[in-house]
Formats: sequence, C-alpha cells, structure tokens
Amino acid sequence: MGFLLLRGRFGSRNSTVLRRGGGTAWEVWRNGGSEGGVGVGVSDTTAGDETRQTTQQTTDQTAGTAMSPDAAARTGARPVPAPVEIDVWSDVACPWCYIGKHRLEAGVREAGADVVVRFHSYELQPDAAPAPGTRELDALADRMGGRERTQQMFEHVTGIAAGEGLEYRFDDVIAANTFDAHRLIQLAKGHGLEEQAVERVFAAHFTEGIDVGDREALVALAGEIGLDADEARRVLDDGDLADAVRADERAAAQLGVTGVPFFVIDGRYGVSGAQPAALFAQGIRQALSDRGGAAAD
Repeated sequence: MGFLLLRGRFGSRNSTVLRRGGGTAWEVWRNGGSEGGVGVGVSDTTAGDETRQTTQQTTDQTAGTAMSPDAAARTGARPVPAPVEIDVWSDVACPWCYIGKHRLEAGVREAGADVVVRFHSYELQPDAAPAPGTRELDALADRMGGRERTQQMFEHVTGIAAGEGLEYRFDDVIAANTFDAHRLIQLAKGHGLEEQAVERVFAAHFTEGIDVGDREALVALAGEIGLDADEARRVLDDGDLADAVRADERAAAQLGVTGVPFFVIDGRYGVSGAQPAALFAQGIRQALSDRGGAAAD
C-alpha cells in the first residue's frame, strides 16, 4: 500500500483528500530506548479550527534552546529537524486501532526520528447502547453473520495482536459506547497524559474486561495514569469536552475518513489501517525528505 496524498496541509480549512485514497496537548516520542524514549509535552492549536503551522526551527541539543537553521550554520551546530507530526484517529473499541498504535510506535523507532503524535476521537458506533455487562461477542454476532463467524474473526485479530505483543481476551471484552472514554482522553490531553490515557483504555477494554463505557470505571483508570479522580468524575458527569470529541470527528469527516485507524503524517500523507511498522517508518522518512531534512543516524 502507498500513501494517500492530502491536498494542502492538514489543519487548514480547505484540506481535502486526493485519491480517496482539540486538544492542545501533544506527545513527543523521542527515538531511543526499547520503549521509544520519553514523552515531552508541547502545544498546538485545536485541529480543524485553525491552521497548524509546522515549526521550522531546529534545536541546539547541547544548549536545549531553539535556533534557526541559519543560526545553526553560523555556530557550527548540527541542525536537528523539527519533529514529524502525526495525527491519529482511532476508537478505543477498535481492535485494529490498538494494533495500529503499536505498529506506529515500532515505525517511529525504526525511522530513528523525533515524532510528535496526537490522538483524535472517532466513534465507530456512536449510537451504541449495549446493556451493562453485554459481551462483545453477543453484541456483534447478529451484525457480523453469527456467533461462529464472529468468534473466528476474534481469533484472527487476536493472533495478529499477539504478534505485536498485545494480549486480546475477547471472551472478557464488554461492549461499550466509547463517547465518555474519548472525553476522558481529551481531559488527559490537557494534562500531558494523552498517550498514557489511550494506552490504558485500550488495555482495559481488550485485555482486562473493564467496561470502558462505565463512568466509575473510567474514573478509576484516570486515577491510575495520574489524573485527579474528582476532576475526571466532574468532567464525565457534567458533559464537559463533548465539543472536543465532536471537533475531532468533524475534522475526520472533512478529510474523508470513513474508518479507523487513520494516520496523517506531517499534515501531508494519509495512511489508512493498521499498516506494518515499515510503512510508518517510510512515511516519516518521506516527510523529513520533503522538508529537506534528514532522519537521525
């Protein structure tokens, strides 16, 4: 598979997809280490509302300060490309989205570049209203052609997930409306805990049999990643951050996204589906090449 070329840069009001084929907290995944390094929060404008401008500055790693390419040339410092920006639309009840997240992480390590990642909300079933405790198998059987066929699909994706180091336990997965989970992740963005929230909710849903549509369960997860449980409960009970979720979904619609996971690399290239890590690495290197930069050695 190749990349989908986006007309204009993602974030501008006239961005569209060629060939059909809000948040303010970002996570910088710095290359290095078995887990891909540490995260550093930076800020940006809300997706879909204002044009996002790519930073053209480079960083003097010794001094830890931003400097222009001209300044780097004058001082003899080695220019460092600004991090490649990756926007990810996913749903926490989507098994391929969890796999795609981990393949993206592997691609970042393979590319050897600094990458900025932001996760966006997307609901595959926004009208889902399962009875509390309904198993995913029971919820999907009729829609997927029966229990036997659904079980076969579960076994297939479980095997693929295992190849990425993920343990799916579909016998325990509880069907859920994911709107509140997305609002919790939006809250985590504002506290620099976006990636931690996404990972924790995915694991809760697919591995631990936790109902991620239950607000008290979400409050407990919030506390585990370092959010204030009382704040999380208030946000969920008061309906806060619903607009942020809807803004992400509108941005997806403007890009022509009809399924997830969907990735936009540096505002230019779209990648649909949980593609191999090598393809993400290729996209990151291509983005750096387009800038006239170079991937880290």
